[in-house]
Parts: sequence; structure tokens; C-alpha cells
Amino acid sequence: MEEHDVVVVGGGPAGGETARLLAEKGIDTLLLERGDRIGEPIQCAGLISPRTYELGGSSCKILNRIKGGTIYSPRGQSIRLYSNKEKAYVIDRAEFDRGILNKAKAAGAVLKTGARVVEVKQANNRYVLKYVTKDGEKQCGCNYLVGADGSGSFIRKAFDFSTPPETLLGYGSHGHGADIPKDELIIITGEQVAPGFFAWIIPEGEDGGARVGLCIPSTKGAPVSYYRKLMLHPITQKYLADYKADKFIAGKIELGLLDRCISERCALVGDSGAMAKPVSGGGVYPALVAAKELATNIFEEIEAKHSGQNGLENYQSFIDRKLRPNISRAMSGRKIYQKLTIEEIEQAFSIVKKERVLDHIVKKGDIDNPMDIIPGVILRAPKLASFGLSILSSLIKR
Repeated sequence: MEEHDVVVVGGGPAGGETARLLAEKGIDTLLLERGDRIGEPIQCAGLISPRTYELGGSSCKILNRIKGGTIYSPRGQSIRLYSNKEKAYVIDRAEFDRGILNKAKAAGAVLKTGARVVEVKQANNRYVLKYVTKDGEKQCGCNYLVGADGSGSFIRKAFDFSTPPETLLGYGSHGHGADIPKDELIIITGEQVAPGFFAWIIPEGEDGGARVGLCIPSTKGAPVSYYRKLMLHPITQKYLADYKADKFIAGKIELGLLDRCISERCALVGDSGAMAKPVSGGGVYPALVAAKELATNIFEEIEAKHSGQNGLENYQSFIDRKLRPNISRAMSGRKIYQKLTIEEIEQAFSIVKKERVLDHIVKKGDIDNPMDIIPGVILRAPKLASFGLSILSSLIKR
């Protein structure tokens, strides 16, 4: 049986970055990825912030640079937000993921693809994993175990971590023939299109390439049925009358952040810990931030020869201080949004469509920290605050 200091399960950005940072510090690290091809199948829209692009240290090509967009209410009100600064990059997510893993390998991490973990046990202060490859069943042991295996994490289930409070199901396509501004995305809301979340049209560049999709809570049924409705929606038709899908994607996002992301010397990072941003569903930025902290904590434990005596409490403390506040606020906002009537949403759109509010959103809006703009919005639109209080009062009575 092969032995390692650390075994990372899952080769997405969270696992790849954790493995890279550990290997760079000289830690014997094995990364097990169940897929044969890194980053495939694609399960996300591939829209990240410039900050996230830099944080991932990727050399993948930037396909498009987004400066703003238009958000549509259920009844067709629109709010256009546009900045002179680039707010997001459209990338090839598979290439982005491969770039992180290639750096992990270059740093000395051992990468095994097509390796599906089927069993994990804890014995004698170590973890023993059984995994299956095309060459048969194998085993490995380690002192520290990292679960970076995404939504529905096998490692999470094996050690009885808590279950995320909400699951989103997504469906979409990549295609051509869209008639959409090159540097602006389109967001469409409404129960008929994407109940409880939103739909998007993301331009890939000047040639009419686009990514179209939506997410809905798992309790709302099959997302593919809403996708079909989306393609016939009057607003969508303005941009996609001649659109042709080249490939389809589907995925799952778990929201809400687990109560605990550690269990002795086992830790969850990224989507396996439900670290995605509840407002957008994006998970790359929090995954990379958490991976850096986790790798540092594991390295310090190994160097100090604690042998897990203190567990990974520093990592858990970081999550509670740095990630949980924003995620908790965003989850509370989601709960309120999901209970709003169409009339209430339309009224909120009308209030927000004030120049001073829009200027603030454009200037301070940050897709990695979307809730940070709320105090400034309330300050510039006091009516929104009183409206919000009346909404909360009515929701409590419902």
C-alpha cells in the first residue's frame, strides 16, 4: 500500500490548489481525480472575476472581458449596470482547472486521474483509502485527508459531515448566433424562467458565441424544462433568435456552508464544504481562498509534528471568520427573495432604478463579495430600507 502525508480527493480548483501549495512546501501529496479528463464534463458557466483569475495563477486564455450587464425583472423591467472597468472574465473552465493541476504536478504532487474512491476508513491515526482505476483496485494511506470532491462529496458522506441546506440544479448550453453586446451579460429573473434564482446569457466574444443557462432549487423540478421555456421567452428571443446550441451542460451547486468543515485531520474544501456564493452560485473564488488557508494549516501541523493533536482548528476558525459571515448574509437574502411576490420584486426594481443607487452598484459591485454593496444601497435609497422592513414584516406573517 502506498503511503503519503496528504491525500487530496478531487481535481477541481479547490483540490488542485491545495495539492499545489502543499507540494511546493515539500509535503508528499497524492491527488486522486475520478475523471479521465481534467475539468470535464463542464458543469459551470465559466465566468470568474479578475481577482479569481489571478488567484488561480492560470495561464488559460481569457475568451471575453465583461464590463456590465442588464438585469430583467419578472415583468420585463430592466436595470443596466455598466463600468469602464472589467468586472469578470469568460474563460474555458476545463483549461483553467488543467492549469492549476499542471502547476500542482510541476510542484511535485502525484496526480492520478480515472481514480474513483470507493472506501475510506480511519485507523491508527491514519486514513486508508480504497480507489478503483482501469488497472484495478488499489489502496493508499495518509496522515491528512482533504475532501475536494465537489457537490455530493464522497468524503463528506463517509465521515458524516452535515448536509448543505439547499441544492441548486443547473442546465445550459454553449452555442453561436447570439445577438448580444460583446462585453455585457444578461440576467433574467422570474418564476416562469428560473424560480428562486436566475437565468443568464454570457457573450463569449465578437462572433456571436454565447453561454445560456439557469439554475433552480432542486425542489422546483427538472432544470431542462425551464431551459426550454427560457429559449422561448420574449426577452431571450431579443438576443437569441438565431442562436444554435453546440453542446449542453448540467451541474449541481450546494449552498449554505457546512457547520463544520473539519473532522480531526480530515477537511473539506470548496464545493464539498458548500462554500459557493449563494447570490451567484460561483464557487471558484471561495475555494481558492480556503485552499490556501487549508494548505498552510496542514503544513504547520506537519512541521510542528502535532500529528493531528490540534486537528485543523485554525482552518475551521478561518472559515468561520472569513467565509461564513458573507455566506450567511447571502443565504438570509436568498430566503427573503424566494418568498417575495412578483409585485414586491417589481417594486424593488423600481426603487433601485435610481441613478445614485446604480452608480454605487457599478462602482462598488464585486461578484466575489456581492453583499458588500447593501449598506451603500440602503444609504442612497432610504425608501428601499423602509420597503425592506415592510416586506420582512409581511413575510413573518405569511
